Amino acid sequence: MSIEKVNQYKQSKKTRKDEIKREKRQRIIARVLVSVVCVALVGWIGWSVYSSISAGKEGTDAQNVNLTPLEDYLGGLETVTAAP
Repeated sequence: MSIEKVNQYKQSKKTRKDEIKREKRQRIIARVLVSVVCVALVGWIGWSVYSSISAGKEGTDAQNVNLTPLEDYLGGLETVTAAP
């Protein structure tokens, strides 16, 4: 081995603990960020589904319809057919 390689090896050996700590910290930060993004994505999808379902329920409320003209018409038909 050349002296340069030996010196590089010694230097890397000195800073190895710091490098390992930095790499672990970066991995933890990356995992936390990925987890936050996944939770946000799942939450957004869940909220979208919930809001679309609840919006669909709002449109299915009962409507009041005035059926008196139809009842009058049907009553008039019954009287016409019953009269002769």
